[in-house]
Amino acid sequence: MRATGKRKKTTKVIPNLLGPVATYPGFRMLSGGSSRVFLQVNRKVDVVESKAAGRITYRLKGTHTIQTNQYPLVTSFFPTPVGRVLLTPQGTDLDLVVELRVPSEAQHRVLETDQGMVLQVDFPAVDPGKLPAPPVTPAPPTLQRAGKKASKGVEDESY
Repeated sequence: MRATGKRKKTTKVIPNLLGPVATYPGFRMLSGGSSRVFLQVNRKVDVVESKAAGRITYRLKGTHTIQTNQYPLVTSFFPTPVGRVLLTPQGTDLDLVVELRVPSEAQHRVLETDQGMVLQVDFPAVDPGKLPAPPVTPAPPTLQRAGKKASKGVEDESY
């Protein structure tokens, strides 16, 4: 019998031997100027809140995440008390760290979903005039056409 070139689609099942996984850290502005930090976890876990000057930390017991979710989520360009959000491993636990630009009260809750749970942390609206300025973003370097030099004081803007 001759092969038709079609392969049977198979799904590889990877057992979850490593425990709960935080899969989606995020941030959004809400109506009225309030804001929300959220984190999706594939199973329900215990969450412990701790506060310190300039930060609020939520420890998720027995949880881990992948490397790309550990990059900082910078929110300082939005009118929110949240400056940035980080996921940091702490032994067998995972910390959701919310760094604040100004002191603020946060309300957190855990929502059960079909995919596990979502940790939501809500922040009230803040007067943008009371927020520190966002960090300065450097301008990108000027591009030059290959083989041509820009004249002093005059930039060649045709590309």
